[in-house]
Amino acid sequence: MKYNRSNVRECFFQAVSNSSWAHFGYLVATEINEDKQRGVEREFQMLCALHGIGVILLNPQDPGNSQTLIPVRERTRIDW
Repeated sequence: MKYNRSNVRECFFQAVSNSSWAHFGYLVATEINEDKQRGVEREFQMLCALHGIGVILLNPQDPGNSQTLIPVRERTRIDW
């Protein structure tokens, strides 16, 4: 998935709702729009701090060389 200022919140809150039943939740990106990267990163920082979701920048050609941009915060209580 490619993230930019116009889709970052929609995608993030989809990840939040899908991770409500899990101890860890990550949003995975293959690309962050470079021309507005700072704004997207600030948005991710704010949203991740509030909801504990982590962000991984996936390298599709070499997944083992992917990068964790924002670490996840473990949820001690999950919603059943």
